[in-house]
Amino acid sequence: MFEADFGYYFEEVGRGVNEGAQDPRAEHFSGADIEDAVVREVIQNSLDARRSGVGAVEVEFELDQMPVERLPGVDGLRRAAGSSANAVGDDTEGAKRIRAIIERLRAPSISVLRVSDYGTTGLEGEENSKSGGLQALTRSSGVSSSGGGRGGSFGIGAAVGVMASGIGTVGYLTRRAGEDETVYASWAQLTGHLDEAGKHRRARGIFTNAQVRDKLSYPRFGANGFGPFAPRTELGTSVLIFDYLSAAEDPRLTAIRRSVVRNFLVAILEGDLVVTGRGVGGEWRLDSTTLDATLQQDAELGERIGPFRRAMELEPILRTLPRIGEVELRILELDPRPDGSVPRTLDTMLMRRPRMLIDFMKHRGLPKPYAAVFICRNEEGNELLRGLEGPSHDGWKSRGVRGDSRLVSIVRDFIKDELRDALGFRASGSLDVENLAKMLPTLERQETSDGLFVDSGSASQSTETWGTRPSAVNQRGADEVQGPKPIPVPPDRAKSGVPKSSAEDPEKSKEEERAQVGDGPSGSGSPVVETPTADSLEIRSFAGGGADAITIVVRNPTEQNLSCELVLYSLDGNGGRVLVSIARAHDADSGDPVAVSRRQGGLATMDVPARSRRRVVVVLREGAQVKLEVQQRAA
Repeated sequence: MFEADFGYYFEEVGRGVNEGAQDPRAEHFSGADIEDAVVREVIQNSLDARRSGVGAVEVEFELDQMPVERLPGVDGLRRAAGSSANAVGDDTEGAKRIRAIIERLRAPSISVLRVSDYGTTGLEGEENSKSGGLQALTRSSGVSSSGGGRGGSFGIGAAVGVMASGIGTVGYLTRRAGEDETVYASWAQLTGHLDEAGKHRRARGIFTNAQVRDKLSYPRFGANGFGPFAPRTELGTSVLIFDYLSAAEDPRLTAIRRSVVRNFLVAILEGDLVVTGRGVGGEWRLDSTTLDATLQQDAELGERIGPFRRAMELEPILRTLPRIGEVELRILELDPRPDGSVPRTLDTMLMRRPRMLIDFMKHRGLPKPYAAVFICRNEEGNELLRGLEGPSHDGWKSRGVRGDSRLVSIVRDFIKDELRDALGFRASGSLDVENLAKMLPTLERQETSDGLFVDSGSASQSTETWGTRPSAVNQRGADEVQGPKPIPVPPDRAKSGVPKSSAEDPEKSKEEERAQVGDGPSGSGSPVVETPTADSLEIRSFAGGGADAITIVVRNPTEQNLSCELVLYSLDGNGGRVLVSIARAHDADSGDPVAVSRRQGGLATMDVPARSRRRVVVVLREGAQVKLEVQQRAA
């Protein structure tokens, strides 16, 4: 076997679809930090591949440098990247990425993040088979090979590797039971392009033996190694992320360590996972004996995750829930800080059998701050809850194709009831005040088309709505829901924010202004209610969807397709507006990412079809009280 026989093969498109520079699978992870995406996907796969009878799965992160010329198949990869640059031009999406790949392939060396696991089966199956981890990670899309009790379900996690690579290339070294050789597999994601012979090629190139026709053939090697790679001496898999994008910002792999603790706290604590890191000038180890010291040394991590660690010391509340089966819940009431201040509520960690963090569930109206951990370990419940997750496994959906509102409600109601009991919540009794009803406006409950109930009658509705996030000054959680509020934005709105027709008629302008602020006719005793117009969107927002997240519901009750841009800002104390920093956003129903505007505090234009609604979860970089406004236009 000669290294020169191998290279990256890009299949001919023929009559197929032209492929762009962005891997659609990677979009499911684009809203996450690179470290979180890599840690969650790689360790989840390692836990899924745990060998029978093995104690703890060990995962090692190692950051190193490698000469570019030592990358197997680099010459062919450079040619394909050059052809891809010609294909995308200068103005298309992805052109910047392809140019960056070309530049990095000219550099003398690149970083390599090597993530190796031990105590696992390795990537089973063959490169040309229809199942197995080897083909699922290198040549399949949307194919899952994991067995029962697994964490993953979509089989698209391979996209995380190329997403975290500056040259869009990832490799795998794996050794399986009964084999003395190590298999090397690799693939690269560029863009559809024309090769030197004028043939139209696909975006993905797979590293294979060019001398073998009509099927893939990955290199297998023993003690002599292959290129810069030595053989694995133990069963398991090593993931190689070439030109790791976070190498310069995180040379000691500190962000990796924090992500491991956040996402796999319980698996480490219970002795089923050991993770080590070796970066530039430093090493670290996370296991059940070093976890507490890590939380003490890292103040930020200790404050955010330490309470959940302490909660795991408590006796669990065990219940058998309908459909789901046995679950456990631990609740820790948070004590005041040494300075007497009240800590913020940290909500409830949601986990299932792999004990990877899925999401944080929030509840409002509780009298004390807390940190809680919910775990479903039984196989049947694990499969049901896994079925509610999107590709990035970061939430249980109540709506959409994969959603099940009743199943989510079973979990939510159980946690809410136990929190109320543990934290001393007591509903207050009713008090009948004579003639009180005569002094209050009459409100009627009306059901909207999306199943929400709102109050109508003598109630003022504003053109903006406040969304709140838990913070030191605001401990409100996710059970409170504000009613939909109409956002009339006529297409001919003047720059002043007043419709042109009103600006031309001063008397009419004053009358409309009184209506918008809720000032009724003199002596009427009730405010004027502004009703939705034919071209109005309705909006509500509330805390929920994860830590530092706001869920925004935009409903279009009209017969016209509309679009809007959502802008979030806070106040600086002097009446000025300060745009907040958005980390990411996604559609709450489909799980698809929602583009964030280039300016801070805004989401890119979002379409809302006629008589429908969109739910968007916006994750802020820091928890803050924010104000929301909508800029609307016809689609």
